Amino acid sequence: MKICSIGLIINGIYNFSNINSNTNNTWSIEDKQVLVKKCLTDAGETTQNYPEYTQEYCDCSIDQIMNSMTKDEYLNISNKSIEEQGNKLMPLIQNCLDKLTKAIENSNSVN
Repeated sequence: MKICSIGLIINGIYNFSNINSNTNNTWSIEDKQVLVKKCLTDAGETTQNYPEYTQEYCDCSIDQIMNSMTKDEYLNISNKSIEEQGNKLMPLIQNCLDKLTKAIENSNSVN
């Protein structure tokens, strides 16, 4: 789950940088919408099976990133290796991932 989640965010970096390459360094509502939509799409089966939890995870992860770094800093991460990207982003999104994992485990134990 951890590798998958960081992959979703990293994949979002690539797509975000291609979609929104303006020079404005401040985050916009549109930026968040693009990244959350990409996160949900890339989550695939998880989004299908747990749409509410995945939405919460994507919102949480993107909020953490947007509150912790500028858009330029975020885009610059995309030029680094996957390992470096993970090292930078995982601490930001770990709490979101933990909540997603717990929600899915709790849901599965009820069923």
